[in-house]
Amino acid sequence: MYEWIIIGGGVQGMTMASFLLQSKKTEAEKLRVIDPHYKPLENWRNCTEAISMPFLRSPSVHHIEMNPFGLERFSKQQGHHGFYGRFKRPSL
Repeated sequence: MYEWIIIGGGVQGMTMASFLLQSKKTEAEKLRVIDPHYKPLENWRNCTEAISMPFLRSPSVHHIEMNPFGLERFSKQQGHHGFYGRFKRPSL
């Protein structure tokens, strides 16, 4: 049985799922995300690809992890430094 069912695997749905898991309010086995697409964020990826969007519009601190600097930390761990401009907009 699921404790949480999230309708939509877009940015808001995945942000909520990420928050619930990172804050330990539930476990992955008790969480279900329902979306008509095959993968989470698939529609978002299709839209950004269609307009050849290389960088996000938001600064690097605005993302789905609870830690505002988590994306920068992850990027460094992966050996990437794909941030653009004064606001450190992340690359896709």
